[in-house]
Amino acid sequence: MQIKYRPEIDGLRAISVIAVIIYHARLNFNGYNLLQGGFIGVDIFFVISGYLIGSIILKELITKNTFSFLNFYERRARRILPALFFVLIASMILAWIYLMPSSLYEFSISLISSLGFVSNIFFHYSGLEYGADNSFYKPLLHTWSLSVEEQFYIIFPIILIICFRFFKNHILKIFFILILISFFLAEWGSRNYASASFYFIHTRLWELLAGVILAKLEIQYGRKTIQPWTKILPSIGIILITISLVFFDDKMRHPSFYTLGPIIGVMLIIWYSNKNEILTKLLSTKIFVGIGLISYPLYLWHYPIFSFVLIHGGGVNKFLIAFLIIFFSIITYFFVENLYRRKASKKFFLISLIISLIFMISLNISYLTSNNFLNEKKFTNFELNQNYTWDNDIYFKKRNEYLDNFKIDEFNNFKNKQNTLIIGNSHGEDLYIVLKTNEEIFENIEIGLYVTEIWCLKNFLKSEKCQQSKRLNDENKKIEKNISNRNKKLINDADIIILSSYWSNKDLDELEEVIKTLKRLNKKIILTSNSPVFQSDIYLGQEFTLIDYFTYKNQRLPSKNELIEIEKDYYNKQLEHIKNINNKLENISVKLDVIYFEKEQYVCIENKKRCRVLTDKNEKIFYDGSHYTIEGARFFGKLINNLKWFDEIK
Repeated sequence: MQIKYRPEIDGLRAISVIAVIIYHARLNFNGYNLLQGGFIGVDIFFVISGYLIGSIILKELITKNTFSFLNFYERRARRILPALFFVLIASMILAWIYLMPSSLYEFSISLISSLGFVSNIFFHYSGLEYGADNSFYKPLLHTWSLSVEEQFYIIFPIILIICFRFFKNHILKIFFILILISFFLAEWGSRNYASASFYFIHTRLWELLAGVILAKLEIQYGRKTIQPWTKILPSIGIILITISLVFFDDKMRHPSFYTLGPIIGVMLIIWYSNKNEILTKLLSTKIFVGIGLISYPLYLWHYPIFSFVLIHGGGVNKFLIAFLIIFFSIITYFFVENLYRRKASKKFFLISLIISLIFMISLNISYLTSNNFLNEKKFTNFELNQNYTWDNDIYFKKRNEYLDNFKIDEFNNFKNKQNTLIIGNSHGEDLYIVLKTNEEIFENIEIGLYVTEIWCLKNFLKSEKCQQSKRLNDENKKIEKNISNRNKKLINDADIIILSSYWSNKDLDELEEVIKTLKRLNKKIILTSNSPVFQSDIYLGQEFTLIDYFTYKNQRLPSKNELIEIEKDYYNKQLEHIKNINNKLENISVKLDVIYFEKEQYVCIENKKRCRVLTDKNEKIFYDGSHYTIEGARFFGKLINNLKWFDEIK
């Protein structure tokens, strides 16, 4: 059943989609990000969706005392799927052209999960943090909100019909209870399970039901907007929304108690707007209504376009990007969305839908199950070196698999070996791989690894809990007690402790106390510098190093003289603050009389002002700005042996 058209609702849609687009565009003015809380636009969408869907279903139930699931889902499918499929197919083509195999593999999963209305679940379990830098290289991340809405469309009609049949006089009470439960789950979840709370429907349901409550109240009582004092309430609503868009940011808990403000703001506008009120007149203007009408295509297109521009290395004029988003959105609205909503026959719609589904699912499953679908050679290697790849995710995964296979739970306590424990974060892992891949050289030591931030180690040594980085926390939550016991045993059994980390100022503040505590445990301490960190950039969806840029552009390895120039470029592009931290580390080592190893000694050739980027077998050494490949680590081990570092501790 059709509901009365309210142009101000389209105007509200316009505000929400503009806010989301500006947020994702990261528009900046004098160093300040415009609408840094623009992600709230999605929450505005949820309230509007709840209101419209609630109105449609409730009016049909009340006027006809029945409800057609078939008609409802056909209308929803005509509204949502054609435009979505159009954007997914376009994104799929661009992904096959530009994405590296490992990124394409993840893209294919995300596309299939979008088709199954579960991309919100996929992105949660992929560990992707919405709004983080790497999230902008996932072209379909924005489909998480569509999945939440689609899950609502599946679940809500069933719940509403059950309530209407058996609890007709208590529907409002039931919805209020569900809102309270969902709201408190969101508040609690944002503190304890931030990712699940952000992506899952159980913590978004209260926003959708807020709109449903409005629909139910409107149908049951009518909107009371004739009192003079109510004219100010829509303006208060837009103020609440504006405050959230301007002053909220990625660091806040969301959805949570803070989200209540903009949700109430949307409700005030929907409930109290009327044709004689100034905000309603503004939202009903042609520009706002026009943007609102194409808001769905705008939302669908903006994120893939932003993402693929970044994946290809940026450099595209922002006005051109804006033009592309608007152009494709208008085309999609008039020639896809409207065609299927109003003109296409049921037969044509179903056939188009089925063909599109078969096309997308079969091709993506084919890729996921077979590496022969795409000619990966153009991305993964070239004639001169079959061991070189631009797909740095492959090196990263190979590194993690190596660590998973070789981390030990306890030392074997060989009589002729010294138990040597490396403590640190990812740079500690790098040194562990260096020594582990060269066990035949460093035969007098047995290597163990304890992954932690150094500043956090102070609390651990005092038997106190410590909030570490998110990645480490997620690991520790699973087997926290076992990990703690394992690490305590490794520390107790160690003869030598090497502190090797990507050092922060926070680490330096706690380092002296950490060293003194370990010395009291009669441990021999070795302190290492930061590994040199080089500038890198995202290109083709991956972190590209300087050597990657050269080999990709030239489709070959550099000549001897070209390699020397690249190595000089690496030396000159070391991050300066890393050297400053290293100077402080060396001073602490002198003050506390501990051995100090400077990693630049094996990474770089100081007297020639060059830093090594390829092994003697032309294998890549760094897969990003600082971390070693397995081949690079093995190569560095031999150089460390030449430096005779461990002769001091034999």
